[in-house]
Amino acid sequence: MFLNPNAFDLQSQPLVFGTWRRGAPSTVSKVPRQRRYNGRAMAATAAAVLYPHISKKADVCGGKACIDGTRIRVMDIVALQRHGHTVEEMLDRFDSRPLTPAEVYSALAYYHDHKEEIEASFVAEEKAEAEHEVKKAEYLRRRSGG
Repeated sequence: MFLNPNAFDLQSQPLVFGTWRRGAPSTVSKVPRQRRYNGRAMAATAAAVLYPHISKKADVCGGKACIDGTRIRVMDIVALQRHGHTVEEMLDRFDSRPLTPAEVYSALAYYHDHKEEIEASFVAEEKAEAEHEVKKAEYLRRRSGG
């Protein structure tokens, strides 16, 4: 049996998923046929890796990666590690609540997989601190009358 190799070149062919309620036509998807699973379109990109205990919410710490249920940022855990603290020492370091080893290790794993993001956060924070110190010195100078 001869198979035509061009018959399987479906990259550019749109999918039509049949009908939606009461015969209404469904929309045409631009997802190639190879990206289907059980009749549903799958994402063309790799799935995002989810880190247990780590979340990024716009209303918590400016959308930075944090430990779930806290305002403890991944960069806070990394900063402690850089200062020589062990995981066991980090567990009771924060006032919000004691952390679990799994939360700390998950934060460190997130850091190692997203170094550019976390390092950029360190740079931005250092810049903000420097700007704050300049404004503070200017304010104190004006206040003292000099």
